[in-house]
Formats: sequence, C-alpha cells, structure tokens
Amino acid sequence: MAITKNSEAHPFKDFLPRGVKFLVIGSFPGPRRIWKIPWFYGSRYSQFWKIMDALYGSSCAMSTLEGKKALFRKLRIGLTDIFRKCSRTKGDASDTNLIPLEFGDIPLLFARHPMIKNVFFTSSFVAKFFKKFFKQDFKEINFVTLPSPSPRFAKMSLAEKTRAYRRIFPKV
Repeated sequence: MAITKNSEAHPFKDFLPRGVKFLVIGSFPGPRRIWKIPWFYGSRYSQFWKIMDALYGSSCAMSTLEGKKALFRKLRIGLTDIFRKCSRTKGDASDTNLIPLEFGDIPLLFARHPMIKNVFFTSSFVAKFFKKFFKQDFKEINFVTLPSPSPRFAKMSLAEKTRAYRRIFPKV
C-alpha cells in the first residue's frame, strides 16, 4: 500500500449554524471528480442526502445546496469532518484509503459551541479515529455511530440505514 505524494486540504468550512445542537462528524470528502454537489456528502455515490430526503421529505428546497443548508440551519445540525488534510492510497472515496495528515480541532469546536449535546459519527472508522486521538472527557455529549452512508457499507440496505438515522436525528 503506497502513500500518494499528494496531500489534500479539506475543501469546505465546518457548517455550524447558530445554536447548533447536533453535530455530524464524517471523515473527508471524496475526490472532486465524483462530486454531485460541492459540499459535505456531495459524492454522487453517497447515500447521505437520500437518507435525509427520506427523513425530511424530498422537496425542491432539498434538491439545492442552499435548501440543504436551510434545512440543517432549521434543525440546528452542524457538519464537520475529522480530517482537515489527507492523502489517499488510491484515488477513490473509500475511508480505508485515507491517510490522515491533520485532524480538525474538534475539542475547540465543542468549546465554541457548548449547545452541542449529540454527535453522530458517519461510520465506525470515524468513531475509531475520534476515540483514539481525542482523549478528552466529553461527559455531557451523547455520541452515536451511524451506519455509513457509503453504498460500500452493504451490510444494511438504504431502507435499513434510513430507519437507523430516523431513530436518532431530530424531528422537524
């Protein structure tokens, strides 16, 4: 397994709406060539926005980037990724091919946004790295590992993933 010489900086700023209560932590965006939208979970293969459509209703507003942001502002859901810089062993979006070079400052994010009480990891891969590298005691925060929205996580169907997300995501 060879490490690529190229490193990638995260292309997006954290999305932290005013009064954010819920935080989704992912890994790192896939390569630009597979983006459907230029934002979190924007890969044409990611099931994240399909799951959100199922939870909150597919509407004209949800079909646009601004619509997605407006919904997450309303629900007070923030988005970030655990890695700020990575390299890839292969040119695809798989988490297993990511080599972390720099982590986001998630403890600072929690300090600046004390209303965050629920954190959703988008995979066990992300949860593992979080637990390994952020040793602080976050007593007042509830951490949940979601089924990965990647279609490569084939242990669960899209319908099963949607049911799992529905149990924990905020209601409108």
